[in-house]
Amino acid sequence: MPELAEIEANRRSLETCFGLPSSSVKIVKCITSNPFDTIIFDESCTKADLTRSLVGKNVTACCRKGKQMWIELSSGVSLLLHMGMTGAIIIENEKIPQYKAFKVEAETWPPRFTKLELELSNGTRIAFCDPRRLGRIRLRKSPALDSPPLSNLAKDPYLEVFDVKYLDSKLCDTSAPIKAVLLEQDRVFSGIGNYLADEILYQAAIHPKAASNTLSFSQIEELVKSIKYVINTAVDFHCSGKQFPDNWIFHKRWSKGKKGNDNKLNGKSITFETVGGRTSAIVVSVQKMGAKTKTNTMKSSIDNITIKKEKDVNKSKIIKEKDVNKSKTIKENENKSKNRKNKAAKVTSSKVKLEQPTDKNVVTTSKAKPILSDKGKKRPSSATASNKSSQLNVRRSKRRKEQSYDV
Repeated sequence: MPELAEIEANRRSLETCFGLPSSSVKIVKCITSNPFDTIIFDESCTKADLTRSLVGKNVTACCRKGKQMWIELSSGVSLLLHMGMTGAIIIENEKIPQYKAFKVEAETWPPRFTKLELELSNGTRIAFCDPRRLGRIRLRKSPALDSPPLSNLAKDPYLEVFDVKYLDSKLCDTSAPIKAVLLEQDRVFSGIGNYLADEILYQAAIHPKAASNTLSFSQIEELVKSIKYVINTAVDFHCSGKQFPDNWIFHKRWSKGKKGNDNKLNGKSITFETVGGRTSAIVVSVQKMGAKTKTNTMKSSIDNITIKKEKDVNKSKIIKEKDVNKSKTIKENENKSKNRKNKAAKVTSSKVKLEQPTDKNVVTTSKAKPILSDKGKKRPSSATASNKSSQLNVRRSKRRKEQSYDV
């Protein structure tokens, strides 16, 4: 599988094709495999999307992090290229990249197993080939580092600064084998693959199965030196394995199961074991397990647990304080709303009182009640008044009759 050094060599070759960084060229053609490979191209890459994002656009940068490479375009989109196990970038009329684990077939153009072909305005043609179809081609909005899969990657040991403290902080809380940890692209470093991990651990004299939290401080110091030395050397030699130093285990690690091969390095035998799901070449007489004693590892693990507990306690305190502040604000808001409602109720009641009549002697028209005079005395009703007038008329008539008898 192409690793950090191989991808960096591909990036540099593409950078010269694109005329970067001084000038830039355009992509004038974008040709995909027929039929369109829906495994290599993810959901973001349809034929229409590729044509719209690439054709007629200037290439502004060619970047890499870990095993991922991407081309930035003037359209504000980046073309991501991941080689997988057998992926390769081939430039027409240029030297064909050679890998130890697989062979690239590029005798004709376009090369066999081509999935994407780009033609540039300067006449250069580039092909992305992958026989096992484990590579991936994606489109992402620029900057591509802000979105997965690039945003999930750990530090790039060639591009980014790291030291013993950084590595110690990453290894102290896990008992996983050191090789398995180095191979995880989102954990400590990105770009380290199987052969680089084997070389790094051999040069640091650390056994691939050594538990990460058992490595002593001096072993971690050697590991940091070895990572920088191996990766810088591999990049400087443009990932050409034949030019790697003679004391590298790289030259012997591919001889597993082959007859007639000398499985010895500097007179010491090489064994092969599976670590982290990958075949590992080990010189047992050189590479040692973690130098930390059990008591030291227990102390460090206990310290890590206490630190985590303290962090959890601090987090819970912060959460409780936030909850208390929230409840206080909620109560304050409730009290404010209650006060507003009470004030509004008082205002409405005072308005009602002002609208009601204050004079007790006002005439009401609801029921037939006795009518009150100005002095508050009862006035006679109409029925009683008519009775009295009839009685007076009777009395008058009697008096008139008596007067007539006297005459």
